[in-house]
Amino acid sequence: MRPIVIAIPARNEEYAISASLPALIAEAASYAGDVSIVIAANNCTDDTVSISTAIAQTTTIPVHIAVMNLSARHANAGTARARTLALAAANACSSDTIIVTTDADTRPQPGWLAKISMAVNAGADAIAGSVDFEPSEAAKIRMPPIRQREAEYAGLQAELAALLDPNPHDPYPNHIWAWGANLAVTLDAYRKTGGVPEVPLAEDRAFVSRLLEVDCKVLHSLDIRVWTSPRTKGRAPGGVADLISIYATDPDYPCDAALLPVKDIFRQASLQRQYRAAYQGEPEAPLTRLAARLRLSLEELDNALRQPFCGLGWANLVRNSPTLKAHRIYPVGLVREIRLAHRALALLGSPKTEGAKAFTYDNLWAGFAMDTNGQSR
Repeated sequence: MRPIVIAIPARNEEYAISASLPALIAEAASYAGDVSIVIAANNCTDDTVSISTAIAQTTTIPVHIAVMNLSARHANAGTARARTLALAAANACSSDTIIVTTDADTRPQPGWLAKISMAVNAGADAIAGSVDFEPSEAAKIRMPPIRQREAEYAGLQAELAALLDPNPHDPYPNHIWAWGANLAVTLDAYRKTGGVPEVPLAEDRAFVSRLLEVDCKVLHSLDIRVWTSPRTKGRAPGGVADLISIYATDPDYPCDAALLPVKDIFRQASLQRQYRAAYQGEPEAPLTRLAARLRLSLEELDNALRQPFCGLGWANLVRNSPTLKAHRIYPVGLVREIRLAHRALALLGSPKTEGAKAFTYDNLWAGFAMDTNGQSR
């Protein structure tokens, strides 16, 4: 098994880490390879460091505890995780090391590290794992029913995307998320990206985007799972805890930005397939038509095609193309998007079967342009 370094940013986590660190140590002890743990205690004013130190003294698993005092400008979740992973990379014992990051209020489910190592051995450069709420705490969350349906739609989006633009390195069934509580990356891939972006929030998604930009193979696994706390008073303003609180109280707050309307899923899949064919030099790739659909000049498309990585060129197109502008889903429209996604899957087949049909955006969307009430979309 490959060596693993577990990276945990922690800020005032004296209660959570007293449960999570022993669980991580137990998981590390069950793994058939070398494991070390790096805890970066940043700006702590409680007993996080002393509690972690006491627990570390009870095990033979190497636990390195670093104390960081981040400036007001950098005292945020994103910078803390970025610097924690940098410490983990510095502690890597060999080039085949896997860096795994999680949160101080998170426990691994059985076989977590072994499954990560097997996924890397199977070809993944990085793994975005799945996150479940702690079973004993999940019932305390009072979430409106429409908010609970976001998870349903996320599953439909993953299924549609896998059907419309299948990725052999990230096969269905998979998911669309990237959570810092369950994220793994090879040391080589980490170095290839230059590290985790030091952004205040959503550094996990920004890092996965960066991995994709340099053509790393990212697996969105449903099998590699952790339990995390569904607390509503978190350590990072604007983080998951705040989002849970907002979702529970604001019925009009937009759905997660990762959720795309069905029409955007179709459009993005079609254009990305065409761009990838052009990048790979397929002679039949119609560049003039692709540029027109992107509403960009041939020069702008050519610039994307000249990038050193296919993913980087695509990211440039996503940033610059009016056609690829992301649209948010709001709760009032979520049920409609769920209905449309089910209709699309019924029309196309499913990635779970052999019946998936070939498509182009134009002919497929033309046949799918009426909703269930017969109204043009």
